[in-house]
Amino acid sequence: MAGMYILKTKTREEAEEICRAEPLVTGGYATYRPVGFQKADRENDYLL
Repeated sequence: MAGMYILKTKTREEAEEICRAEPLVTGGYATYRPVGFQKADRENDYLL
């Protein structure tokens, strides 16, 4: 996957607004697909 970015925002809506305003998206040269983020840590047993 080319061009993956991580945005730190307070809400998903804020992240989508930033993505929609991206010049490559507004110009029709790129698309975006927001995905959720899950922190890997001992509490969710992701490291085990």
